[in-house]
Amino acid sequence: MSLLVGGSTICAKVLERVKSWINPKSFNVARFRGIVMGVMIGTTLGEICAYKLLQQDTRAGDLPAYTIDVTILVVALFEVLVAPFVSWWGFKNRRSLLIGYTTVTLVIFLSWYFLPGHGNREESEFCNGTNDTAFHGVPATTVARLIIIILSCITFVLTRVAWWSHGIAYCDEFAPERTSVHYALVLLARVIPMILGHRLLTNDVDNNMTIQTVFMMVGFTPNLVQLFLLLPKTAPKVKGVQKTALPDEHRDFFTSISRVCSNPLATSQMFAMGLMSAALFSYMHNEVLVVKVKFNLVPERNGTVNVAELFQYIFLMFVVGFAGNLYAKPISTEFRSAAVMKQIIRSTIFVIIFYVLLTLAVRCDHGYVSGLSNDSYGNPECSLSCGCEPRMREFEPVCVVDDMVTYVSPCQAGCGGQEFVHGIRSYTNCTCSESGRAVVGACSDVSCTQAYRLHSMMLLVIVVFTLLTLHAQGVLLLRTVDPRDRSVVMGMTWSMVTLMTFVCGYMLFIGINVATCRWFDFEGKQCHLQTSKYPYHVGGTCTFLALISLLISIMSTFSIQKANKSIENTRL
Repeated sequence: MSLLVGGSTICAKVLERVKSWINPKSFNVARFRGIVMGVMIGTTLGEICAYKLLQQDTRAGDLPAYTIDVTILVVALFEVLVAPFVSWWGFKNRRSLLIGYTTVTLVIFLSWYFLPGHGNREESEFCNGTNDTAFHGVPATTVARLIIIILSCITFVLTRVAWWSHGIAYCDEFAPERTSVHYALVLLARVIPMILGHRLLTNDVDNNMTIQTVFMMVGFTPNLVQLFLLLPKTAPKVKGVQKTALPDEHRDFFTSISRVCSNPLATSQMFAMGLMSAALFSYMHNEVLVVKVKFNLVPERNGTVNVAELFQYIFLMFVVGFAGNLYAKPISTEFRSAAVMKQIIRSTIFVIIFYVLLTLAVRCDHGYVSGLSNDSYGNPECSLSCGCEPRMREFEPVCVVDDMVTYVSPCQAGCGGQEFVHGIRSYTNCTCSESGRAVVGACSDVSCTQAYRLHSMMLLVIVVFTLLTLHAQGVLLLRTVDPRDRSVVMGMTWSMVTLMTFVCGYMLFIGINVATCRWFDFEGKQCHLQTSKYPYHVGGTCTFLALISLLISIMSTFSIQKANKSIENTRL
């Protein structure tokens, strides 16, 4: 009998211990921030993978060329509409809410393992090759793929907005001393994968759904487990001090929305954030097209280049992380809106300056490019007999060194084959070359590659100062709204940023791309090269967006100063 009693006592203690693990009383904000960052990175990479999956079907001719643009716009509009509600709903039980979103995201990632395979089309870069870029209808397997991809995108949007809004609000509610640092790191976890993810996810990853599924599952599963072990069900203890949750009164959806909308500083800075985000994303999204026109080259993508670029952005992480400490204790003991607005204005001015320099100062001499004029492109006469049919990515310059003339692709130079000499590829049987040979890359590659490196450095500076601006604006929003509305203001910010960046900005640059096309493939419905003025249109538009954001911030600063003077006069 004593053995039974002793055994039941041990079992009760073990059970009590297990319950204490999944129902913690204290809150470790640094560990929770790590989970938020992990979810941001995972959902962002998931969105990028979904984008690349759609590209696979488009290249295979199973989806029309406009599918990707339509999908981006539809998903973005969905986010614009639901983000405010997602950021409000579930504030009374954020633990269950975040566990639910994370679990659904894991299930979605698991479904990718069963994603039907995509079609493939053979392409030839040589003279007399056959390329088919036309759309031939949507197979049943592609319909299934498209449904899974769209459901995945919707899930990623909901999870990302919920985690960003409720995660940051939870940290700020119970451990507000370092909110600025937490916001800076979570911002980096969203933006850096968004910039580098498309470049770092190579073709090997694109075509291996097992790797993608395992990678995402391994990333999300530990975060889900940690949620049970880290996040309390009730108001937690922080550093031994019992915290009290904010009251639930007057926190219904429309009351919170109206409080945020009645705050002119918050609404103006949300709009300014949307403009800055639109400028940055639009330039990064169209950078490859700018580089083609401006430097007559296709940026090299291999493991060495990707790692080198990743290390460049590690420097950016240190800069933005340091900026996060400027508004947190012990450096800053009191939050001052006027000082933050000055930082926003300074950073925005630097962004504008470097957009102007990037657009006007960085350039190189292309030399002579056969068939190319400022506003149009025509097939060179020496390769007309080849009947070149453009590939999905036809722009691949080659140089005929006999007379130092650049051709936009091997077929356009009339090349019928290739060979490797000491590991270096060259094209052979070229009808546009007296020797019959051409080398990879434009004749201007040496000087233009150097100019492109300067371009990349300036673009990195723009990213740094844009993130400094967005960070200061985000912290300002958290500090200027009612504490009960912090998650809602984050959701409304997502809504505004998405509207300005992925709806209005995206459609604006689609219009620019269409209006400035000089080499259009009517069969594949795509543009291979823009006009010589294209970099100025892109750079000028991004500069204009940043300038409008600057003017809004300046007006906000004047309103803050006026309000402060009124308070001082009242005290006197």
